[in-house]
Amino acid sequence: IADAVKLARQNRRRPTKMGEMGMFSGMMFCADCGSVMYQCRATGFRKDQEYYLCAGYRKSRDMCGSTHSIRTVTLEELLLINIREIVSLASKNKEQFIRMVMDTDMKQRNKDLSQKKKLVGDMEKRIAELDVIFKRLYEDNISGKLSDERFRKLSFEYEAEQSGLQNQMVLLRGDVEAAEGQSANVDKFLAIINRYMEIPELTPRILHEFVEKIVVHAATDPHSKVKHTQQIDIYYKGIGTLEMSKIYAIRQE
Repeated sequence: IADAVKLARQNRRRPTKMGEMGMFSGMMFCADCGSVMYQCRATGFRKDQEYYLCAGYRKSRDMCGSTHSIRTVTLEELLLINIREIVSLASKNKEQFIRMVMDTDMKQRNKDLSQKKKLVGDMEKRIAELDVIFKRLYEDNISGKLSDERFRKLSFEYEAEQSGLQNQMVLLRGDVEAAEGQSANVDKFLAIINRYMEIPELTPRILHEFVEKIVVHAATDPHSKVKHTQQIDIYYKGIGTLEMSKIYAIRQE
């Protein structure tokens, strides 16, 4: 409990003219550019008009080309429904919940590892290509085909690219090593559930106990009330994302 309270305090925003920022501030991110999403509200807004928007999209269309936004009330309803379903399943059928979490966790980790290892491979290939380019530039400079000024400029650009790639590779390899040694901490999550067998409403404390972060994708047909769909990835503490369709299916059995 102490950790959740501490986290809630760390994520708390200073009061503005509109009052304290919403409970989701600091834990929502854009799926495309990774920017933090911030709450938009105004004096004349009703509560159901308040929404979160991608900071990258607001800053520059080059940074994020699609609108990523979601109404606060929609997010609150989604989180409350999902957390209630998870708590209900885990408390009534703990073993089945554990199997589902471990299976989902393994698939997600394998997918993430595969993507990161591919990135490392692509970077290694590009670094090798740059070594060949450096050699050709040097030979062209020695033979007089490339001026000293042009040689210095191109060398600087390619060296900067290679250095950046090498730094990224170090970070990615660290992520791969860390991910290979991790697994879902189901026991810790179940301990949280045991403290909240009933959840009448979503509070900041409950939110920060259960949820690590929320990733928002761009909506399809954002201006249509009929065809509007939007993917929201909720990362729960210690276990990552969960396939809610499976939870609903199991609960209805």
